[in-house]
Formats: sequence, C-alpha cells, structure tokens
Amino acid sequence: LLLLLLFLLLLLLLLLLHPLPLSEMAPFNRLLLVIKQTAFDAYTARELALTAAGSSFAFDAFRMARLKERHDTHNRQVERIAALLQQRGVHTTSVMRDDVTRAHVDAADLVLALGGDGTTLIASHLITDHTPLLGINTDRASLIDLATLYRSKQPFDQRRSTGHLCACTSADVETVLDRVLGGIMAPTK
Repeated sequence: LLLLLLFLLLLLLLLLLHPLPLSEMAPFNRLLLVIKQTAFDAYTARELALTAAGSSFAFDAFRMARLKERHDTHNRQVERIAALLQQRGVHTTSVMRDDVTRAHVDAADLVLALGGDGTTLIASHLITDHTPLLGINTDRASLIDLATLYRSKQPFDQRRSTGHLCACTSADVETVLDRVLGGIMAPTK
C-alpha cells in the first residue's frame, strides 16, 4: 500500500512538473486583454465631472502626481505587453475591466488580466467555461514596498500592487507569455 501511494505521488509530481506537449494544448490565437482603470483615471474623471457641474473641487496635487506616475507605469506595461503579443502574431482584443462582459470572455482562448489582483479577480468572475486566465501585475511592489505595505500610512490607492493572484509581473512577463504561448506552461483554468 505504501509503495502504491509512493508511486501515485511520483506520478502526480511528474504530471505537474512535465508540461503538456504543444499538440495537446489548445492554441491561444484569440487573447482578451482585460485592462484595469487606474485610480488616476477615476479621479481625473471625477474632477472633470465636478468641474462641469460648477464645482472647483480638485484632489491634492501631490497625491495626483503620485497616482499619475503609477498610471504611466501601468500604461507603459500594457503597451509593452500588447506589442509583445503583436510580435508573436497573436490576435488580441482589449477591454477596460469595467466594460468587460461574458461575451468578451467567451470569444477568447485566453484571458490576460493586466493590472493586479483586483483585475484578475474581476476577470475570473466572468469565466463560465474552461477559458484559462493569466494575471499580470503591471505595477509591482518592490520588496521594500511589500515589507511595509500593511504598516504604510500612504492612502490605499497610492500603494503598489502585491500581485498575489498574478502569474507574473512586468519584470518576467515576456518569459511567462512565451512559455504559455509555446505550451511549456499552462495558465490557470
């Protein structure tokens, strides 16, 4: 009995570590990019709406500058990832996470959540079949950020993303995408 359990454990380990051959993996030809709306986008839209309504409301300039920096980092990574996918000949459809629908997800072979944990969670709730999901953290926290994240006095919207639910960050996205598209690594189903 112990020998049988050991054999089954070894078999399971081999199956987990050994990737599926490319011929056994579904090709990923239609990718859906679900893109987060940054806090900077949301706050800017709110300021514009209030200004149009006659209010002179404006968020703190220092806070907005910090959020703009994070917004720019996120957008650069989204553009970089889209370019990487285009170079690999993959068809993509991009949708902001607040606008994504089940129809978008159903039309995709693979869903890429570009943002962080929140974007990955939102995208996951729209998957009704076995469409794989790959979360990509576009504004990752440094080790120093992570060490002080929960003790930080910074407003929550100014903290960097931890990306606990993401498969990769902007630092290793190219390697992970190549592994997933090449059939070496399977995304979450």
